[in-house]
Order: sequence, then structure tokens, then C-alpha cells
Amino acid sequence: MARGMAMRTISVHWMFLALAIVLVPLGVTPAAERQLKIAMVQWTGDTRACIGFRDGLKELGYAVEYTMLNAEQDRTKLGHILRGTLQPRLKEFAYVYTYGTTVTKATKRILKNQAPQIFAIVLDPIGAGIVPRLESSGANISGATNGVSLASQLDTALKLGKFKTLGFLFNSIPARKIPFSSGSNFEISPPAGILRSLICAPLPPWTA
Repeated sequence: MARGMAMRTISVHWMFLALAIVLVPLGVTPAAERQLKIAMVQWTGDTRACIGFRDGLKELGYAVEYTMLNAEQDRTKLGHILRGTLQPRLKEFAYVYTYGTTVTKATKRILKNQAPQIFAIVLDPIGAGIVPRLESSGANISGATNGVSLASQLDTALKLGKFKTLGFLFNSIPARKIPFSSGSNFEISPPAGILRSLICAPLPPWTA
């Protein structure tokens, strides 16, 4: 329970930050604008991140009218939602919230910078081609990453106990093989003298 609450708190915190980053350049002050219309494009329905985002805006005093668009893990349905529902109504929304890498990339192609986009739970925004750098997107898009570098993960694991062989599971979709992409935060090499081998095994493709 405590761990779940911690995850939710972290999620809300980063959504606050993402919203602030988007609001400031647009010159919108929270005191002046308290009513918003936001489209939430989801991949698997409501998640802790989605709920935390809405709770955060409520705590900040915003009255928000949400339009929920759930692709139900279906790329074809996602395309219909974006082109048939979201795109014709873009002018209605102050922001478009997107969950996960798949939804965020597809939505960005549809929006074409026409509306502010806030993304959440994108493992590697740079590696996925969503933003060129984390400091500034250079476009009408901002958000939060849930990624923790593999170097940090490995360092933490080694502090928990001694082992010589490590198994690593990864998404077999080519675009998601970011742990081995050059320049990514998720590039990894076994520490010399600590690990004897790093066993990598692809899982069936999945999207998020």
C-alpha cells in the first residue's frame, strides 16, 4: 500500500512539473485560467498516472472537463480515435494528455504542434524520437518519463547481493530495443570483474 501511494505521489509530482512547463511559455497563469478542457488519450484505460494527473489538477484548483479516449491496446482503434475524434475537435482542448510511448508518438504526428501535448509513462522520450532533449522539447510538447537508467538499476541490484550472471528481458519490437541504442540513457555494459555474463532475452512484442 505504501509503495502504491509513493508511486502515485511521484506521478502527481511529475505531472505538476509537466503542466507548469507547458503553461509558462503560453503565458497562462493558474489564477486567471481555472477552467480547462483536456483530451486524455489512453492505451489501457485509466492508470495510476492518469488518475494522479487528474487529482493533481483538482488539488491545484482547476475545474476540468475531460474527454476520455481509450484505444484499448488496439493500434487500429487508436488511429480512428486520433483522426476521427481528436483531430476534428483540436480547437476545443487546452491540452492533450497522452499515456505511453505508442499513444504519445501517434498523437504527436496528428497534432503537428497545433495543441499543447502532455505525455506520461514514456520510458525514453529521446530514444523514441518524441523530444530531442530532456531540458527542452523545442516544440509544443512536454511530459514525464518513468525511465530509470539501466546503469542505476544495475548498481542498485549489485548492492542487494552478489551475482555473476544477469538475465535481461526486453521488448522485441525493433523501435523499443532502446537499452542498446547509442547515446541512450539505457545503454549498458556489464561492469568488468563483477558480472561474468549478461544474458539478454527478447519477449514477444508489446506496446505501451
